[in-house]
Amino acid sequence: MQSEYTVLRADATQRPAATLHGGYLGALFFLTGDHRSYSAATGLFERVDPTTSLAQGGAGAVEVGARVGHLDLGDAEPEAGAQTSVAAIVNWYPTKRFRVTATHVRTSIDRREREGTIGSTLLRASFVY
Repeated sequence: MQSEYTVLRADATQRPAATLHGGYLGALFFLTGDHRSYSAATGLFERVDPTTSLAQGGAGAVEVGARVGHLDLGDAEPEAGAQTSVAAIVNWYPTKRFRVTATHVRTSIDRREREGTIGSTLLRASFVY
């Protein structure tokens, strides 16, 4: 699990002061029983090393997750409004050095005069050297 919440107090000289805030909460889970190791010495999470990699005739590691986020800019600029997003995430680690990610995000925009929903899908392949 991972989350973050940010509050920004903006004191401007040419417009009224504003408080902006936003954050997210996300969680990922390995379907294949794999895990992401943590090094206490460095304070970093290590790369995923699949128990049964594609190179060894296995399927690799599969991780699924979700994230929800919110951003509110309405205090600074009412026309900017707020947005809420929900994401579905799938990560596939066929080997220790390769990852394929698919993410689908639905974002709802709530503005004073306009509202709507936007959908986007991201596919990414990463090589870790």
